[in-house]
Amino acid sequence: MSATDPVTVLAIFHELHVDTDLYTLLFGESVLNDAVAIVLTYSISIYSPKENPNAFDAAAFFQSVGNFLGIFA
Repeated sequence: MSATDPVTVLAIFHELHVDTDLYTLLFGESVLNDAVAIVLTYSISIYSPKENPNAFDAAAFFQSVGNFLGIFA
């Protein structure tokens, strides 16, 4: 919704007394983006192929995806 820091936009929205639905939508979107970034970073960091660290390992990939979905849910 905005290319700048959401906290700044929310402060401006508060001062301008914009519609609470728009304020809530932007707040929820920023929280969701932060949550996805945290969980995705964790899932990528635990991705570790078992045999060859330079090769793609489907089992490790799907384990990371499963961890992402489990934590996110």
